[in-house]
Amino acid sequence: MKRRTILAASFLVPLAACAPTGTTTTPSSVASDASLVAQAIATVATALSAQAAIAGAASSITAAAQTVAGYATEAATLAQQIATATAGASTSSVQGIVTLIGKVAQLVLPLIPGASSVVGIVNDLEVLVPVLLAAIGTVTPLAARPGVPDAATARMDLRRRMGMVG
Repeated sequence: MKRRTILAASFLVPLAACAPTGTTTTPSSVASDASLVAQAIATVATALSAQAAIAGAASSITAAAQTVAGYATEAATLAQQIATATAGASTSSVQGIVTLIGKVAQLVLPLIPGASSVVGIVNDLEVLVPVLLAAIGTVTPLAARPGVPDAATARMDLRRRMGMVG
């Protein structure tokens, strides 16, 4: 097993402890984050499909693109459930989004070179994990750590990488 695979699989534990304190999470911000995650996963699927279309691309890239496209559909459904929840975000829907982030990271990070924008998107998604978990009370937010971007920076980076801002 490669080191990168192990690291991709274990991202939830350290990141869960990095949710910033003092961050107020409203149902609309959770819904916005869930929607952003769904869009980001769809962007990863599109980027993988483009790489798979290149002559000589590994069949593992094609398979990953198809799998991530399925994850994007599932994430969009969960994001819609979160957006329409009347009494705050559903714990199972938020946990579903977090699980999908983990699945995408496990699948994509071992396949794609570190300098790729896809890796940047996945890394930004991982930053949102503790924020989403804190919103449903699964983790208690702790102080932010040096070198770990805050959620606002991760959101802006995601939007920039997906071409949503100039």
